[in-house]
Amino acid sequence: MLTPAQAVGPNPEISMAAPLAFYLEQADAAARSAASATLDNQREIFLRSEKTWREIAERTAATAMSRAERDAATAVAAQERQTEHAHGS
Repeated sequence: MLTPAQAVGPNPEISMAAPLAFYLEQADAAARSAASATLDNQREIFLRSEKTWREIAERTAATAMSRAERDAATAVAAQERQTEHAHGS
C-alpha cells in the first residue's frame, strides 16, 4: 500500500489535508481488500488495517483543528496587544 516515500511521513510543508486524504485513501483500500478477501484471517487483517488508518485520519483531523484554534487565539491575542500598545495602555 505504501511507497517508500510515503512511509517516511508527510512533508511538513504540505497542508494537513494531503496526509489526511492519504490516510483515508489507505483506509478505503484496506476496506476494499477486506471485502474481496476470501480467507477470514486475511479479511480480519484488512479490517484492522482499515480501522487503524481511520483512527490515524481522525487524530490528524483533530490535531489540525486544535492547531487552527490555537493559531486563531494567538492571532487575536497579538491583535489585542497591538491595539493596547497603539492606544498607550
